[in-house]
Amino acid sequence: MQYPRERLPLPERSRHSPFLVLDATTEALRCTACGICTQVCPVQCIWIERAVDTETGRPLRRPAQYHLDISLCMGCGLCAEFCPFDAIKMSSDYEVASYERPGFLDALQRARKL
Repeated sequence: MQYPRERLPLPERSRHSPFLVLDATTEALRCTACGICTQVCPVQCIWIERAVDTETGRPLRRPAQYHLDISLCMGCGLCAEFCPFDAIKMSSDYEVASYERPGFLDALQRARKL
């Protein structure tokens, strides 16, 4: 086996890193920034900053910032399992190599998938 030209097939239920899910009809994030994923994560690799209404100053039910540190994530899937809105799913992408630390931080724009 000569990786990366030859690859073993992944098991169907393999999981490696979480990602945020977009609603197929509205193309908006399903995430409501409730913070349950940040509480159940055993290594605390997810942190969310809630969006705030500029007029009233009240928090909105969507994330302003969503960060996932792939270098810490162990792929346990607890965030996806406990999310009440099915806003987090596990990806089978396992090639996450980077030369610099910011490459491991998945910002909100890169963490979205349909």
